Amino acid sequence: MTRDFEARRTELRATVERFLLSVDATPDARWKEPARPDKWSPAEIGEHLVLTYEAVLRELGGGVGMRLRLNWWRRLYVRARYLRPLLAEGRFPEPSPAVREVRPTGPVRGKAELVQVFRERARAFDEGIAAAHHEGRFRMTHPFFGRLGTLDSVRLVAVHIEHHRKQLPIGEPT
Repeated sequence: MTRDFEARRTELRATVERFLLSVDATPDARWKEPARPDKWSPAEIGEHLVLTYEAVLRELGGGVGMRLRLNWWRRLYVRARYLRPLLAEGRFPEPSPAVREVRPTGPVRGKAELVQVFRERARAFDEGIAAAHHEGRFRMTHPFFGRLGTLDSVRLVAVHIEHHRKQLPIGEPT
């Protein structure tokens, strides 16, 4: 089990680095520009991921992260229908709405600042989830899937980051 957990942490670290390389490859002129009117800009995608890390870090610290949105029987259905395939195949179902706690609403950061903050939150999560895993004391609350153990939490965070990395306009002309 510890070997599986360490493999998941390694996968997450690689995903974080791929995301940061993709942010760096995103043209500055496109940073605050949505690809389409109904989509987030690269800056908003980055803010969303930072907000997601901050919610999970609050919960890791004993506070409130994201609140549950579904009752128990709907969560059972959503877990059975979507969670296992998501974790196994690494793809989010469409559409996958962002809940209020992790939706960017205010001014967005510049690329350099976002990279710094994202890296700090990613490091804090990596350290916090490792401690929680070794102590066996943490279950992350996902608004639709419910409570997840540390192994599934790390995989879900990696899949989530990769899902959004693919939305960045890497190297596209302005």
